[in-house]
Order: sequence, then C-alpha cells, then structure tokens
Amino acid sequence: MSASEAEQTVLLSSLPRGGAGRIVRLLMGGPERRRLLDLGFVPGTIVVSGFVSPLGDPTAYHVRGSMTSLRRSQADQIEVEPCSGADGGAPSGGPKDAA
Repeated sequence: MSASEAEQTVLLSSLPRGGAGRIVRLLMGGPERRRLLDLGFVPGTIVVSGFVSPLGDPTAYHVRGSMTSLRRSQADQIEVEPCSGADGGAPSGGPKDAA
C-alpha cells in the first residue's frame, strides 16, 4: 500500500452517520473475518453508516441491501475509502453487487 493510498483510507467506525465508503480491506482474521465476508463486507463493496444506538455502540451499516449492526471494535478492523455523497456509487445494484 502506498503512502497516498494509506492517507485516503479511514476506519469504518470513523464514518459519520450517513457517510459512505468503499471497503478496502478487513484487518482481522479467522471466524470473525469469515462472518463479515458472509454478511457482505467484501473489499470493493460500498457501505453506508446508518443508525447509531443511544449509547453509541453498536452502529447499523447498510451493505448490499441489508442493515447489519457492528460493534465499534469490529468496525475498527475495516478500512474504507470515503466516497463523496451518500450514494458513493450506490450501495446496492451497482456492478459490485451483481450476481
């Protein structure tokens, strides 16, 4: 990863409510990584930060047409590239979501 690429990525947990980002990579391994991949948190996919619980943890994220809640500790393990605008390439129905 180049220095300029590293500057463009942020952790999923840092996206503001309604903010969109394209998943760059998952920083965890094992069963937790497999679970997130199964839920649609796949590199290249657009994810939008949704509802935040009253105490601030967990946060709901819109990914591939579904809402999934993640704890901050999980969202801290996902790097995203922020997208301009909430559609950011459309969270569902785009070429990455086909099939």
